[in-house]
Amino acid sequence: MAQDYYTILTNAGLAYEAQQKAQNRPITLVAMAIGDGNGAAYSPDPAATTLRREVHRQPINSLLQDANNPTWLVAEAWLADDVGGWTIREVGIYTDTGVLYAIAKYPESIKPLLASGSGKQFYVRTIFQTSNVASVVLQVDNSVVMATRAFVVDYVRDELAKLDSKQSVRVATTANIALTGLQTIDGVPLAAGDRVLVKDQAAGKDNGIYVAVGGVWARATDADTAAKLTPELSVGVEQGTVNGDSLWMLTTDAPITLGVTALVFEVAGGRPLATKAWAQAYTSSALAALGLGLGNDIRQAALNGSNPPKDYYGKGERWGFVDGGPNGLLIPNLAANSYGCLRVSSQYSDESGVISVTREFTTMGRVFLSSGVSGTQWTPWRELANVAHVSDALSSAKQYADSVGSTTAQSANAYADGVGTSAKQYADGAAGGVLQSAKTYTDAALPVGSIILWPSSSPPASNYLRMNGAAISRTTYAKLFAVIGTAYGAGDGVSTFNLPDARGEFPRFWSDGSPVDSGRGIGSKQLDALQTHNHGLPTGSGNGPSAASRWGLPDNMWIDNGAGGSNANPDTNAYANTWESNAGGPNEVGRFNSTETRPRNIALMGLIKFQ
Repeated sequence: MAQDYYTILTNAGLAYEAQQKAQNRPITLVAMAIGDGNGAAYSPDPAATTLRREVHRQPINSLLQDANNPTWLVAEAWLADDVGGWTIREVGIYTDTGVLYAIAKYPESIKPLLASGSGKQFYVRTIFQTSNVASVVLQVDNSVVMATRAFVVDYVRDELAKLDSKQSVRVATTANIALTGLQTIDGVPLAAGDRVLVKDQAAGKDNGIYVAVGGVWARATDADTAAKLTPELSVGVEQGTVNGDSLWMLTTDAPITLGVTALVFEVAGGRPLATKAWAQAYTSSALAALGLGLGNDIRQAALNGSNPPKDYYGKGERWGFVDGGPNGLLIPNLAANSYGCLRVSSQYSDESGVISVTREFTTMGRVFLSSGVSGTQWTPWRELANVAHVSDALSSAKQYADSVGSTTAQSANAYADGVGTSAKQYADGAAGGVLQSAKTYTDAALPVGSIILWPSSSPPASNYLRMNGAAISRTTYAKLFAVIGTAYGAGDGVSTFNLPDARGEFPRFWSDGSPVDSGRGIGSKQLDALQTHNHGLPTGSGNGPSAASRWGLPDNMWIDNGAGGSNANPDTNAYANTWESNAGGPNEVGRFNSTETRPRNIALMGLIKFQ
């Protein structure tokens, strides 16, 4: 099928091309002409030297070789919205000598002017073929050239690739690998397209950032040239048993020749710095070099306890992950493989010229410090903090209670917070209570089985039961059962036991070996009783008022012992009636006619503690 729209080289263009080739000069294209075909479309003529009717001419914005067809050239121009008022039907490409090099039949396209009420920015693109692509150049005026979207995208991508900070990789290697195929690295099965930091190759020149594929791997586009592999570039690792969530840095100095220079990556931050497994993967010498990144003087000084360096001016602060025990910093009371973070910092005094150096080691919640100045010995390591036992001079009351469990310097709240119990629980467990409120201490200090009197018909919500003789579970109330057993009743003899029944009763202390009220057991009951006694009164001798006058008793208070009735004239057989109720006399004893003998009293509820 014949093409409707196309571009051809003109005869004049071919002649110009031959001439430039013969003179070993480049083919220089400078301008693009726009025409309306004199009002009608037409098929271009190779003999043409001009467009049929040119309406606009401007510099070519870009001239590119087609990515898929190496003999094709693509010329582009951008028409602004203040250019137009015509229909585009023909396009011409002109050389630096004014020769119409190529002419194109263009699809009819209206290009309006903004003043007409409609504006349009227009992108004109033509493709033509030449056998001498390598000789074609574009002579441009940068003030008028407008970049294409593809050019901008490529340019920005290339510039970003030159930055030190790289797009993260999925995994990082832990050993030398074959740079081919989809494999498992650091515990992560790779998928096609995954980015991989390769840092452990036997040949260091092969290290770098790669993209995993089923075949042979290629370097990632942001790390495939020396310009993109800059010293100190950093890359994060997303996953992996050892290297996941870590940050790595290229420590190789410039100049770097890709495929020749050995690339060395070192960890700069993240999880590996805090894992013992990571540190143990390195030898002690590698730890020293990798952990501190300092000169030999300070590294050895920090590790073997010798003098601080004399030439540490300007070094600032460095840190690393090392062993604090016998194989590393020689800190007393630390076992071998006590890995932690060592920070070494320096401070220079302009006045004295003295450089002071401090080394601080942190491991498993413990902090150690040692210091010195240039030319002197390090001070001995001393422990500043230990979360397992923090000095009271460095902690609040709560922190002190957390660490030593003392009660002498804390409020009840602080101590309870520190040992993880409420004040009540503390009183239960420690038999304390000096610092508890009366209620809290009473609740906590009374043992199971304690009996209290309660001034309400409703007992407390918990811990206490009514002393009503009820049968209760031996399992649910096991603590109370262990104290009172079946002393107050065996319940059903299997699964229950009885509470004491204190309703309407007076308590009495157990004799416990005393002769008073002896012979009774705990929980036994007594009925009411009166001690044996009499109320004997001496009577007068003879009858008559003389006897009544002698005792000050009226006649009607005497009863004849023989007749049993009132005796107005008492004789030797009479006795005093001290038991009569409501006699109305001065010796009336009417409160003694009840069904029981009792003292004055107040009714309270008896409760027993069960937990």
